[in-house]
Amino acid sequence: MIGTPTPGVSETWVASSPQGGEFTHPSLILVPNTPPTCAITTPATNISVITGTSVTIVATAADTPPGTIAQVEFFDGVTSLAVDNTTPYEYTYTATVTRSITAVATDNQGSSTTSNVRVISVGANQPPVVVVSATPTSVVVTNNVTLSAPTLSDPDGTVASLQYYYRTTPCGAGTAIGALLTATPGHKYGPRQTLQELIMCMVLLQTT
Repeated sequence: MIGTPTPGVSETWVASSPQGGEFTHPSLILVPNTPPTCAITTPATNISVITGTSVTIVATAADTPPGTIAQVEFFDGVTSLAVDNTTPYEYTYTATVTRSITAVATDNQGSSTTSNVRVISVGANQPPVVVVSATPTSVVVTNNVTLSAPTLSDPDGTVASLQYYYRTTPCGAGTAIGALLTATPGHKYGPRQTLQELIMCMVLLQTT
């Protein structure tokens, strides 16, 4: 063995025999191994989820030919979570605590690259927000009142359904019910009384 080749340096190799013959190999330039690329693509940004939500982390990795990706390992800080050696490179878990996720791609030559960090924070489920309106806000006996919910949203999910109640009796569903509520005989409703007496309870269900 003549010596250890130096990457990026032109080397000329000469072989000789005891009889004095020589063979000169053409100059060689050894190319150093290029580390792979690695990035977390899903989620695209840091996110906050509800406790118990299923979260899938997806990473992409590539290597310069003829190199290949041997594996992608997912970490929470310095703690290894999972290893995936086939595409798509992904890891799914149930969110219970806040995690700082990274992916580390390693190629067949042992070079590795760490991805960007994704912070997956966890919080309690937040209730939906609803604003109810009544038209008209003041009616006389036997006249009707139409209820609607022009503002309906959820801060950390989506609203699945909306149910109107008259005291304890369901009387309609949806963001604007077509049915009418009749004012109680002998009482004239004002705006505050309309919301308090006609809408005794509203139940909103949500999905994550």
